[in-house]
Amino acid sequence: THSLRARPGQAAVSSFLSFTLGALIPMLAAAVMAGRTRGVGVTVATLVGLLGLGALGAQLGGASVSRGAVRVGIGGAMALALTYGIGALIGVAV
Repeated sequence: THSLRARPGQAAVSSFLSFTLGALIPMLAAAVMAGRTRGVGVTVATLVGLLGLGALGAQLGGASVSRGAVRVGIGGAMALALTYGIGALIGVAV
């Protein structure tokens, strides 16, 4: 049916907006924080943003908002931890 057909243009715009909004959250946190608090602030802002975007995506998709938020939040936390761990192993820190 028409409602089940792939819409690559809509998918591209949605992806662009999601990545842009997702990137702005930690960038804005980094811009307003200074010194030692910046790393923690960016991490917290990123996780809060992931929870919010997960909830929004679930709501728009008609799924459980809490499950969507938790799923994206946990996945994001795991990715942050893995990235931090790899950076620590090779001696790179930002």
